[in-house]
Amino acid sequence: MPPGNTKVVGRRSFAMIFDAIVATAVGFGVFFAFAEKRPAGTTAFGNVYARVRSGADEWVITGGKAGVFFLVLLVFTLAYWVVAPAVTGATLGQGLLGIRVVSDDGRRAGFGRNLVRQLLWIVDDFPYFIPWLTGFVVALSNPQNKRVGDMVAGTWVVRSGSQVAAAPSGLAVPGVMASGLPDPTSVPVGIPGSAPSAGSG
Repeated sequence: MPPGNTKVVGRRSFAMIFDAIVATAVGFGVFFAFAEKRPAGTTAFGNVYARVRSGADEWVITGGKAGVFFLVLLVFTLAYWVVAPAVTGATLGQGLLGIRVVSDDGRRAGFGRNLVRQLLWIVDDFPYFIPWLTGFVVALSNPQNKRVGDMVAGTWVVRSGSQVAAAPSGLAVPGVMASGLPDPTSVPVGIPGSAPSAGSG
């Protein structure tokens, strides 16, 4: 059984939009922190690694600054999309929308699982000109509401606070099923203290 309420595809979609806006804003902020403003067309294209053009001016990142720029972007990307969900259970958008990423036991999915599910956007984002289409369709069409990245990584996206905490693996709790619910077979049937009736059995 899933470790919580997975019927949150709508919330996931809005969280993705919010997170994409945040990531784009940070990306542009980092770009302009490293870029130089020059008249359009005055910089040799072979020396330009990133460029934004506006009217008669352009902002370019050239030479050695490009390596630092792309490194900063990589660190931010890992921190936002992988480390934050591993540590807190959610990105900023997921937290605001009341959802989080968990593993099969209902706990935070950790760094490795979050990394795998993010790398699998290469599949879930297909056909690319319509963002997230494959992941959205797949999540809607299976009972666990998992996109491909969740299936491969072994993760679930659930409503925050909705999951039933499972007992640690390998630890048997008397009267409790693996799901964390009471085991009905462990409850005695009959009136306490009464003897079995004659001929019963």
